[in-house]
Amino acid sequence: ETALSVAFRCLPPEAALVLAESVVHLGLLGEEVVLALARDCGTQDVRAIMRWFDGRSMSITETLVRVRLLRLGYHVEPQVHIPGYGHADLLVNGEHIVECDSKEHHLSAAQHEEDHRRDLEAPPLGYTVSRLTYSQCVDTWPMTLTRLRARFNGDADRARRERRRARTT
Repeated sequence: ETALSVAFRCLPPEAALVLAESVVHLGLLGEEVVLALARDCGTQDVRAIMRWFDGRSMSITETLVRVRLLRLGYHVEPQVHIPGYGHADLLVNGEHIVECDSKEHHLSAAQHEEDHRRDLEAPPLGYTVSRLTYSQCVDTWPMTLTRLRARFNGDADRARRERRRARTT
């Protein structure tokens, strides 16, 4: 608890939220304890970002992507079960699945095969899928966000329809 208290005073808010959710996910502390420490020991900015705390997050990248999209006004549900698809890391605006893939859980041939099977299942169910790497979530986030926004706003679908129309005329 002492280390987390110090972290809430020293870390940038986003990093503090990632740490808080990771501590809960790993079972090191309960949600109530973590939120009380943030309230009692965190900076004003840390206390503010904790309104987006969600103990269901299963990875650093899920937390980062979720909170960044929430801040922009998107509706984001973590850890959603979708019949016919399975478990989704994040569901954005009820129709866009965002999978935050780590090397740890997505390198095996079996998992790779399963990921691609699920990607094919999503469109007939009415969902788009964006599968992100750690680097896309952390190192190149501005570009990733631009691409996600285009997808969420239907820009990719509009562009595809326009290209088809241009080929037929």
